Amino acid sequence: MTYIDRPTITYAPLQGSRFGTQFLSPVELSDILLLYHAGWAIDRIFRVFVQRLGALQNAPRASGPTPHNAPEFESFFAATELMRSLWADGLVDMSFLPSVAGDSLTLTLTGRADSEARIARLCALLGLPGPTYKITLTEAPRPGEVGAVQLVTRSLLGGMYYVSHGVEVPAEDYAIGRVPTTRDGDGNVFEWARMTGALMRVHHGAREPKNAYVSIFYRGLWFWIADNDLDSKSTFSFITQVLELQSGEIKSNAPVLTLPIAAE
Repeated sequence: MTYIDRPTITYAPLQGSRFGTQFLSPVELSDILLLYHAGWAIDRIFRVFVQRLGALQNAPRASGPTPHNAPEFESFFAATELMRSLWADGLVDMSFLPSVAGDSLTLTLTGRADSEARIARLCALLGLPGPTYKITLTEAPRPGEVGAVQLVTRSLLGGMYYVSHGVEVPAEDYAIGRVPTTRDGDGNVFEWARMTGALMRVHHGAREPKNAYVSIFYRGLWFWIADNDLDSKSTFSFITQVLELQSGEIKSNAPVLTLPIAAE
């Protein structure tokens, strides 16, 4: 007896303005709320897809091709680490408010003996006058609005550029000028691992890795995420989920590609 199954897969390629919009439009604040309620850590969401909180910069130029000057991110990271600490203790709630004047997210913080100092420090970093337990993160804060902080998001492509700085660049590529060299204010080479940290680490080597979560062969070298690197794996999955979220329902009249898949 012989059994044959020949299913087909049909692809409708994305193209045109919808394709560009998917990758270049800033992530909506409502999508940030969805990601938050999906269980993603608040600091991971903000580090990848928020490039400014009030006066705090999260390496905005890292949202594109590698810049020549070192990014500013330390104060932003300090704020998001406080957010994560409060979130991990169950002391943060997030809600979304749509508005024609500009959408907003509200962080409601729970004050208790062991959180007061963290909340005060967070408010100080955000430039808020005194500790407040309700922080409004908005695209367009109104003058004099109490507890309001402007939030600027990245696009999906900007987030992908941002985490791509976690790729270990071969020394030869620097030597021949294939990639830009980023330097700090003193002229020293900036190590991007200071910014990406454990968020994303992509290794490279001449041999195919044995224990890789994902790997690719490119220009004579292997690049991979280690299977035991849980943080990088989480960020990879996170980016994939946002890609699906941004795609939405695509209606296209473009030609389709149908592939037969034969199995015996």
